[in-house]
Amino acid sequence: MALIATSKGGSSRPLTPAGTHIARCVRLIDLGTQHDEFQGKPKILQKIRIGWELPYERAIFSEEKGEQAFLIDKEYTLSLGEKANLRHDLEGWRGRAFTEEELAGFDLTTIVGKACMITVVHKKSADGTKTYDRVTSVSSVPKDPATKKTMACPPQENPTVIYDIADGQNNVFDELPAWIQDKIKDSDEFKNMTGGGDKGSPVNESEDEDDIPF
Repeated sequence: MALIATSKGGSSRPLTPAGTHIARCVRLIDLGTQHDEFQGKPKILQKIRIGWELPYERAIFSEEKGEQAFLIDKEYTLSLGEKANLRHDLEGWRGRAFTEEELAGFDLTTIVGKACMITVVHKKSADGTKTYDRVTSVSSVPKDPATKKTMACPPQENPTVIYDIADGQNNVFDELPAWIQDKIKDSDEFKNMTGGGDKGSPVNESEDEDDIPF
């Protein structure tokens, strides 16, 4: 399975600590074509979520499982357009710009399992009643100035999750959090699979090679 890129809400949980953290990508979830609104105008956008585990930031989320690494996701429009957030973050992660050939079709599954640095910021809701954690930037893992070697990221703890909307309600879908399942069910693709829905046309938002992680 390849998820190809071309040119909110959530469950109750502790806030991911603010700051810059070493992280590893463990989740890539295709949300399908979503109907949103921006500045009063409807937008039809193909969306994904990318998720990372933070091995050095830990908490007890359930007594039976004990201490675990924090997990945090970021939602993107599936686009590598010049102004797209996905392109901006992936280029920061890679440490170099995409080539024209890569922009024509980049397999996002290659980022899963790769380490990076992410910056998490706590932001207040518009009414000031809630605080959210948000990934505001992604960058490559730095090198130790003494050894010139890239900083090591601890081994992956959480299972890899890759979900493609074309797979419908499979075993991977069944293991996703309920609120993500609900969002996927709202997509045009999922509705069309189940006999309903509106077929809209997505509108996209617009160093050494050995050191590039993907």
